[in-house]
Amino acid sequence: MSSDRVFLSIIVLCYNVGEYIDRCLRSLIEQQFEDFEVIVVDDASTDDSGSRADAFAAKDDRIRVFHKDHGNIVAARKYGLSKAAGIYIGSVDGDDWIEADMYAKMCKAAKETDADMVQCSMFRNARTYIGIGTHPQETGLYIGEKYRKVLLAAPSEYDTHIIQNSLCSKIIKKELLSQAIDGMDDDCVLGEDAVCSVICAGLAKSHYQIKECLYHYRLREGSRTNSTESDMLGRLRKLSVFGKKKIAEIEPALTEQIDIRIRMFIIMTLVQEMSEGKMSDERKAYWNKMMKKPELQAAMNAGTGRDENSLFVRYVYGMLKKGKVPPRFLFKVKR
Repeated sequence: MSSDRVFLSIIVLCYNVGEYIDRCLRSLIEQQFEDFEVIVVDDASTDDSGSRADAFAAKDDRIRVFHKDHGNIVAARKYGLSKAAGIYIGSVDGDDWIEADMYAKMCKAAKETDADMVQCSMFRNARTYIGIGTHPQETGLYIGEKYRKVLLAAPSEYDTHIIQNSLCSKIIKKELLSQAIDGMDDDCVLGEDAVCSVICAGLAKSHYQIKECLYHYRLREGSRTNSTESDMLGRLRKLSVFGKKKIAEIEPALTEQIDIRIRMFIIMTLVQEMSEGKMSDERKAYWNKMMKKPELQAAMNAGTGRDENSLFVRYVYGMLKKGKVPPRFLFKVKR
């Protein structure tokens, strides 16, 4: 495909998803919308993900595949952005898929309103069920004081906030996403999309919400990061510092959203390690110490509140407070 301007660039991050990538790319080429390109970033997969993507690209010139040395998700997203020719950027994980009319509906809204960001609701697909994550905000354009009021006055918990964690439920003007991720450490492996989403929300002057579920988010037991859990926590803290510094320069009232989402990801690192099986005495001692830290205690207390938090979050935190482990498949880890 030429490098001529397109309306939408869809960045597909691909790492060892050979079992799923065909369905993902099929759902993109079958879209009821044509003014787009697909940029597949193969992050040095060790399975056949890259070759499967190459086979699609050989048949459809809207697809370009780039094979790069293995890094982290931030580096892969930045790489995809550097190759994108679109006015708007969409994001699809290589093991997910989308409804046939997803981008037709989202791009129609973007063209008609010039919204900085368009967001839809998501299905949560597990082996035995499909969760319908319908967004609380009604379909329509949020702009000016209406947008600011919803953005700042929405319930504090991320599950019911107008801005979802995932970049995959959105199309965002390229300059906004580029500004949001600029300066983020490539070492971040968890939570980068949530932080980018909050920063983009602060930068945006208008937001179009589609209440309908159009994206299928696959819940599966992803591969673990190669870093140690203590390193993971260090990276999350680094991400927190970056996110709060950047959002403070844009919309200081959104700083709380960075804190809330980072706390959730810190809890996730605990859930994932506990779900691996028997812990060593050393790791048990480590987590017993960690559970006494204010940031984790705050997460537990916030997560079990009744008034402003989702049932899902209360369920996860409630189990942890009782010393039980939520099923690991509830959390999807890409690296």
